[in-house]
Amino acid sequence: MKKFILSIYVLFSINQSKAQIISNFENLNLPLNSFWNGSESYGYNNFNSGNARFSNHITKESWGDFWRSGWAYSNIIDSTTAGAGNVYAVRAGIGAENSSNYVIGKDNSKIILTGESKGKTVDGFYVCNTTYAALSMKNGDQFGKKFGGYDGNDPDWFKLSVKKYLNGELSLNEVEFYLADFRFDNNNEDYIIKHWSWLDLTSLGDSDSLLLTLSSSDNNDWGMNTPGFFALDNLKTFGSPTSSNSNNLNTLKVYPNPFNHQFSINAINGNYQVKVVNISGQIIHNQNYENNSTIITTNWNSGIYFVNIIQNNQISTSKLIKQ
Repeated sequence: MKKFILSIYVLFSINQSKAQIISNFENLNLPLNSFWNGSESYGYNNFNSGNARFSNHITKESWGDFWRSGWAYSNIIDSTTAGAGNVYAVRAGIGAENSSNYVIGKDNSKIILTGESKGKTVDGFYVCNTTYAALSMKNGDQFGKKFGGYDGNDPDWFKLSVKKYLNGELSLNEVEFYLADFRFDNNNEDYIIKHWSWLDLTSLGDSDSLLLTLSSSDNNDWGMNTPGFFALDNLKTFGSPTSSNSNNLNTLKVYPNPFNHQFSINAINGNYQVKVVNISGQIIHNQNYENNSTIITTNWNSGIYFVNIIQNNQISTSKLIKQ
């Protein structure tokens, strides 16, 4: 009999009145349905998005390119092709929140916080399985087993763990997320993550960098049989943008609160996105605006709403109540 362990925390985290910087990787130019893994400049590489830096190490071997460690970025949409030839695709088939770009991480990868986000608490990020790892666990392949075994009762699991560095010291505290879990008594509750899920990291506290490691129940003498890859998107950190192209989200006004049939957004210049989420985490409004704006809410139910205003990779969240 398998032990029941509550193992997935798909959380929607709102941090009211805090300026957030989003590493969404949309600043990284990619042709449609392609990826970057550093192969045009062998050795150690870095790329940046938001207030975070991602390292990459790739070497040229006699048999081809070898991505040794770190990160690659991608907008591959192939969620159905199994095997090692499809390493750079996410199982969701698209970036988090329907974006284009996302990153693929290997076991033991780091995220270095930069600018004013360094030394502050990380809000979290969206995480998903890669197509390669998900289909390997679902069906088995030449390296990894079919999770659950052929009778479905094997207590298999695949886990992402996140720890922080602060002032050069690695914290013992960690946040765990099961990318697959087959340890439930009821086999119908077994799962392999195939959609983007929010991972809340606020419990780690202030961080200079993050260490992300993978582990699995399927191993041999040389390490994991499960493909050691995962997908990440929309890392949210606190602070001001590293770029001098800052905005005035800290001075904007969202009013009235409570509201009835509409609310307004003032004291903001330029183009920006308004994304409104209800208390259940459902996006009920998502539209681009320019300068001041008024949002009509006639068809909305009474209750609590979170208004996210996004401009230049910075986000401000306000909690409003409709009467």
